[in-house]
Formats: sequence, structure tokens, C-alpha cells
Amino acid sequence: MSPHTLSANERLHSLIGAYPGIDHVLQSISDLERGGRLSEISSPYLAEISGWSYSKVREVLVILESFGVLNIEHGKCIRVTQSLDALEANEDDVFRIVKSHIDADEKAKVFISHVESEYAVGDKIDGERPLEELTPIGREKIREVFLRLECAGFVLREGQKKRIKLCTLQPLLE
Repeated sequence: MSPHTLSANERLHSLIGAYPGIDHVLQSISDLERGGRLSEISSPYLAEISGWSYSKVREVLVILESFGVLNIEHGKCIRVTQSLDALEANEDDVFRIVKSHIDADEKAKVFISHVESEYAVGDKIDGERPLEELTPIGREKIREVFLRLECAGFVLREGQKKRIKLCTLQPLLE
């Protein structure tokens, strides 16, 4: 039984709903893919068409990648893995994708270990700045890891900054 308060699809649509204009970005990605020009996607291009900052574009790409919509390697979008018209998320796939990113990133593992050891289920997690001082990673990486944890349903964001630990993070560390 999943400890999550929302299904994977509900989390996906909730997270992308926080980015007004994402439909335009998704349509642009879809158009480039249909035209065989997916390699042209870059953060500056997406920032230009969306009017977003680079960090906001990066957040959207992390979300879409975590839900299995895009495959990104070495900062480049290499494949759209499902139709952007019918975004669907599978709980097991989201967990597998998020875990693979954590497994490949030693700093993310250290950060998750810190959160797991310092916060009980139901606790409010400190903000990015205090966590940056206590862990060996920067705020951009902390934000990325939190987004992945949100995508997988381990953390819930309430408002812009308040994050609640919903369940143990131990499965990500095994």
C-alpha cells in the first residue's frame, strides 16, 4: 500500500499545474519531437519560449523526467517517452526513475540520508538555505532532490517553501 496522499497522476498534474504556461512548453517539445528535432531542446530555448528563468525550466524538466515523460542525458533531452497529450504516471515507474537518479548521485544520497536521519515522518523539513549549511550540496541540487522526492510522493510541499516528510526515505537508500 502506498503511503502517498496523492496518486502518481495526481502528483504529476498538481506539480505541472504549478507552472502556468507549461502547456506551451509541452506543445513545443512535442512539435520538435514530431519534426525529428528533439535534440534542439535546450534550457535557454525553453526559457525563451516560456518566459521562465533557467532554474524554473530545470524544475519542469526534472518533474517531467521523474514522471517518465522525458529522458535526459548529460543535460540534453534525448527522447519523449510518452505522449504529452495524455500524461499518465505509474507509481512503480516514478519510484524506479527517482531511485535511479538518487543511486547515480552520491551527493543526493548524502542529502537524503541527512533528511531521513534528522526528520521524522510528518515533520516539517527546514528550508533550502539552512539545509545547504548542514549538507555538502548547493541549493540548486537540494531543490532538484526535493522535486524528485515530491514526484515520488515521499515529500509534500505546502505552499512555496514548507515541505513535510510523508514517509521513510529508506527505500531510496537501499
